[in-house]
Amino acid sequence: MVVEGGGKQVHIIPLGYEFDRAVRPFDENYIDRVHLITMDEIEKYSSPNEQVLTNKQRHYDNLVIKYIENLGIEIVVHRVDMFEILPVMALISRIIKDEILQNNRVSVNMSACGRLTSFAVTQAAMAHQVKLYYVRADAYSQNQEETELHGLSICNSCRIWDLENFRFDLPSGLDRFILLKLSLNPDGLSGENLLYSIINERTNGYETKFWELPMRERRRCQSNYLTKLRKGPIERLIKAGYINKTRIGRQMILHITSSGKYVSCVCE
Repeated sequence: MVVEGGGKQVHIIPLGYEFDRAVRPFDENYIDRVHLITMDEIEKYSSPNEQVLTNKQRHYDNLVIKYIENLGIEIVVHRVDMFEILPVMALISRIIKDEILQNNRVSVNMSACGRLTSFAVTQAAMAHQVKLYYVRADAYSQNQEETELHGLSICNSCRIWDLENFRFDLPSGLDRFILLKLSLNPDGLSGENLLYSIINERTNGYETKFWELPMRERRRCQSNYLTKLRKGPIERLIKAGYINKTRIGRQMILHITSSGKYVSCVCE
């Protein structure tokens, strides 16, 4: 797997109980930097049985970190709750966007982690149109010795599938701002409160602070802005399934949907 173009070669590896699937791509490719994503120490996973699993995870963390460091590759370790899809998607998206801003080439390994994390990884990588790959196993560990040495999968050579990306049409501009604003307000926002935020952000087309105008002009300006919002970005986001609206009296209340929460994570 060779990625063409300039900039640094950067790999993102969310890690579960794997070693071979995490490191085999480095046998045949030059890599400048690795972002290793692994399980954080979290209070709700502190029971004796869960602590055993965390210690098991640390075993593979240490194996992979040592292997990569011995190759002279820069490694950055990120810890997150790997059982929560949205934080994982948000973290991977932030890393991807930061590396792209530096004109680097990003590849994401979706095969060295558990199924739930793999879903989040795939969504984030495809949303940002970066290289997504799967490391094929030759066999699976049959005993404790093999498991501790290789992880759950045994890869005798570097066999990689590059996955075809589906294109995501992510919200941009004002649509993106509204979605992110609603993601921070799970109880919803009124159209008026949203409008105040948009104007305070000095958004193009919404420059006038209507509350500073004389009363008659104030009402007309506010009404025009709200109408423009409803018929533009709000209508687009509702049609996309990312937000919904309800009415309480004369107020329009906007809420982010479950789909909107996923999209907002990769838009941050």
